[in-house]
Amino acid sequence: MVFAEGGTKTTVRNIPTPKADRARFCLSDEEVLELADNAVAIEAHYGRPMDMEWAKDGLDGKLYIVQARPETVASQRQASLFETYVLDGGGEIVIEGRSVGEKIATGRARVIDSWRTFRSSNRRSPHR
Repeated sequence: MVFAEGGTKTTVRNIPTPKADRARFCLSDEEVLELADNAVAIEAHYGRPMDMEWAKDGLDGKLYIVQARPETVASQRQASLFETYVLDGGGEIVIEGRSVGEKIATGRARVIDSWRTFRSSNRRSPHR
């Protein structure tokens, strides 16, 4: 995602990431340590685990913390409780990836190609 230039209606546009860029890490070791230092300072300030979002500016190359809010999933787990889940059924695999948690959920899966697709397929959306 980059800023759109020229008199366009939108302020950003999505462009494909070159294959060579996709094959390398987006942060240096120093930048990872900078983010870790920021995370430690933010959690110390608030006195609790925080969920933080960051961005790297494409123009100045600097890292920015763009949002920090209380973390509400992992910090609520009981350390002495070990839960495991087993999926009894099966079905077509629609998508694979990494999850934040370990629980199992079922439901209708939707492929959202754009916000227009999402808005038209999600009739109960409060963002209409």
